[in-house]
Amino acid sequence: MAAKKRYGDRKDGRKIRSLAPYETVSPYIMVTRGDAQNFFIDKFETSAADRYVRQKRNEGLEGFGITHVLLAAYVRIISQKPRVNRFISGQKIFSRNRIEVNM
Repeated sequence: MAAKKRYGDRKDGRKIRSLAPYETVSPYIMVTRGDAQNFFIDKFETSAADRYVRQKRNEGLEGFGITHVLLAAYVRIISQKPRVNRFISGQKIFSRNRIEVNM
């Protein structure tokens, strides 16, 4: 059941009202999109995922690939760590109503 819409909420997200004061400062420090970007380079082992993809393809899922595995992992992370699914608009922090993936 979705939370009741309150004053200040948006159609695509709910305004976060329970933040600590030091967490509400970041939208004023990182004003532009470029300021708020995080980049990292990492490597991870994919042999188990490759075996899983091969197994699913042998079971009849012809279009199944590593992208499906990564998207499923992303959805699981968002469901367990909802703070990752937040955005800033107008120096206010919102929590998204849905999980969306753009490619």
